[in-house]
Amino acid sequence: TGLRGFSGDDGLALEATFAEMEGLTFDFSGNLYVADTGNNRIRMIDQATGTVTTVAGNGSPGPATGLDGTATAIPLNAPRGLAFGFDGVYIADTGNGYIWRLDATSGNLIRFAGDGSSGPSPLEAPALSASAGHPGAMSLVEFGAALRFADSQNHTVADITFSDTTLRRFAGTGTAGFGGDGALASAQLSSPSGISEGLLADRGNARIRLGYKGQILSLGGDGTTPFNADGLHPLSAGMDPAGVVLTPLGDVIVADQANHRLRKFPLQQAQQHFSLLLPQDGRFLSVDSILADAAWLTGEWTGQDEITVTAQTGALMGGPHEATLTLNFSLCGSEACDSLSELVTVRVVVLPHP
Repeated sequence: TGLRGFSGDDGLALEATFAEMEGLTFDFSGNLYVADTGNNRIRMIDQATGTVTTVAGNGSPGPATGLDGTATAIPLNAPRGLAFGFDGVYIADTGNGYIWRLDATSGNLIRFAGDGSSGPSPLEAPALSASAGHPGAMSLVEFGAALRFADSQNHTVADITFSDTTLRRFAGTGTAGFGGDGALASAQLSSPSGISEGLLADRGNARIRLGYKGQILSLGGDGTTPFNADGLHPLSAGMDPAGVVLTPLGDVIVADQANHRLRKFPLQQAQQHFSLLLPQDGRFLSVDSILADAAWLTGEWTGQDEITVTAQTGALMGGPHEATLTLNFSLCGSEACDSLSELVTVRVVVLPHP
């Protein structure tokens, strides 16, 4: 209705009131699940009838016990993220520090992860005894093999694998910041707020980033929030990325909240901003080939036969050096990803980091 409140259960969704809705997901039947965050509930809009029903949460934020039970009897505290899996809907109980599974068969809530504590997730631990912090945005990743969630307050992203229900830190150190691109294990994030496969909306750093094969790369955003212009390379665009999704056609869609826009750029174009390695003997290798004593370089390739790159650590300066670059990128559809490579021979001039 456009009015804030809680009303209309078992009636038409168009006549119901909600409060600060956030996460959304569909089930196999096309029913829409809504995180009615301000009402501490999860509600479902029936695809066939258009009616809305509360399916989880009793409207109270607590007291939280973490005990399984009837979904509508368990308190939820400002639930934000939702993801649909083969065995039910996964719910980020953000304020209580749990991730629940709304069981598709029984309708009960079953605790899937989180011990109710508010600290950052550990590097690796059994999901039920690990801190999930303040889980928010969620997405199934690795072709449905794991659930990935963002903890914007602890500046981390973690995965829970379904096969062994183990929680593993995917990115973020637990301290807000931006230390550049490089190894995922040491990468800093700042208030990550959106996830789609390997894409992360690193909102506090005003960037869209990609975690892939143990590395993290910036694909979009220049680190500033104000809108500057459309038509720029994605890495030259100011943005406030509150959410991100990868389309079946390989486009990255960004919810640019502070600028009140949806932004789009192709993943292939974004990944032409490459990261490569320069070993001390001057040979160039792709990002997938990591050698000891190698120096990270970043630059942008747009088709010219000579590029200038900036060294982030002590590298072999000068040039030009002739190099064959392997640009690696993935194009993902709804069910699978294709890994593509492009070989480019260029002359490279290396400048010291400013």
